[in-house]
Amino acid sequence: MAEHPHIEIVRRLMRAASAGDTAALQLLFTRDCVVHLPGSHSLAGEHKGLDAALDTLRRIREATDGTMHIEPQQMFLDGRGHVIGVRRFMADRRGRRRDAVGAVICTVVGDRVASLEVFEQDLDQTNEFWA
Repeated sequence: MAEHPHIEIVRRLMRAASAGDTAALQLLFTRDCVVHLPGSHSLAGEHKGLDAALDTLRRIREATDGTMHIEPQQMFLDGRGHVIGVRRFMADRRGRRRDAVGAVICTVVGDRVASLEVFEQDLDQTNEFWA
């Protein structure tokens, strides 16, 4: 059975973010998208608009020397444009390794992601990694 189109969009988004594929990301996000990263570190907060979302992903890749990898684990959808993706995030930064399971909630409009909100299991560890 074929995967639901909304789940495939979120999987493509995760692959493109891992690869630093800006061209693909531009096609996967809406122009007015909102990306929310939790925590109290410099990358945390709401990033509104395509340029801000792309810049944030660029900054994450730079901060991790391109080692960031997002691996989809499980996907759930409601049939109304919402996808919850359980994902594994792996990256190296300043001699530290981050290997953590978290989740994203994406709102898909048409064939693009209009919003993406990240959730972490351990916010203190997330803040420490990005500090």
